[in-house]
Amino acid sequence: MACFHTALEILTGLGDRFGQAMLLQGLGELHPDPVQARAHLERGLLLSRELHNRFAEARGLRCLGDLHHAEGRDQEAERSLLGSVELWRQLRMPLYEARTLDRLGVVQAAAGRPHAAAESWRQALAIFQELGAPDAQALAERLSTTAAAPSG
Repeated sequence: MACFHTALEILTGLGDRFGQAMLLQGLGELHPDPVQARAHLERGLLLSRELHNRFAEARGLRCLGDLHHAEGRDQEAERSLLGSVELWRQLRMPLYEARTLDRLGVVQAAAGRPHAAAESWRQALAIFQELGAPDAQALAERLSTTAAAPSG
């Protein structure tokens, strides 16, 4: 983590706020302490919004959604991931959109919402297939397994 902090000091000294935002997101993704991770992610997200950088904002929301999910805070995770999906759509970045929809489906399944998860996964699969992305095969298998599982 020390190298991240050194890099952050350098970027701050250079006045590179975009670099700071992206580095803070990376630090938040890797930090073992969830409290510190959230602080870094939220700071990076704030910088992204101040810069009006929707790419960095979408990435920050996705990272924050992952952290919320890891902590079992699936409602917050879903909110963050939905925000990220919307930004990826606006930016016309379908691969990122599909990967975030896939994560959203995981969160929805964990929250006991299999129908919502299947819909998110179907949307992601359609994009993956359109792009010819290798992610499509594993997601298609997950969807078929989910569809075959008894609902309850």
